[in-house]
Amino acid sequence: PKSEKLRMFVRAGIPHCMRPQIWARLGGGRLKQVQSEMSYIEVVKCSSDDNVISARHIEKDLLRTLPNNALFSTGLSYGVPRLRRVLRGLAWLYPDIGYCQGMGTIVATFLLFMEEEESFWMMCAIIEDIVPASYYTQTLLGVQADQKVLRHLVMNYLPEIDVHLKEHDIELSLITLHWFLTLFAGVFHTKVLLRVWDQLFYEGSVILFQITLGVLKMNEDLILN
Repeated sequence: PKSEKLRMFVRAGIPHCMRPQIWARLGGGRLKQVQSEMSYIEVVKCSSDDNVISARHIEKDLLRTLPNNALFSTGLSYGVPRLRRVLRGLAWLYPDIGYCQGMGTIVATFLLFMEEEESFWMMCAIIEDIVPASYYTQTLLGVQADQKVLRHLVMNYLPEIDVHLKEHDIELSLITLHWFLTLFAGVFHTKVLLRVWDQLFYEGSVILFQITLGVLKMNEDLILN
């Protein structure tokens, strides 16, 4: 159960050795696993068809996801088949979504710290509960709506930056849409990302706005110059 005491602990930083277990409970991945009518093994079996369109798209992106990490750098790397199975399972389970590149970066990052099955159920929790609906569909409707919300927040809380961006005709979402879509995976240094995800799985997607505003505020002088 969420409490102020637990929130303080999460804010202080979850001990790294406990992150897989705590994330699975805070983010809802463990609950998804327990409540599902199908096991992960069954999902993998049902999603093993190489001929579906999503499988071909996934195959193209496997080595592009985290190319500088030894777990995903070549076709023989340990993480590649695990990433393939998770992404195919998600595409099969959510046919209205299929495959979205942002999902690959998140799943690959999970696989650095969690088991394959835990990573799958955490991604299910993200798709269904943590981010708004239609975040990873072909239209990206959910994440685009969040970009409009972010623009209003920048207008209200960082008016000088807002005016500056408008003067130079810079569309902020061209930068920040990727931040939201990947939940900052591949954007921040891993040590920072882990602390952000600690907050995300406890507080929900409001953290995406808070962190983005914080980053813009920290770099306000640089941006204005």
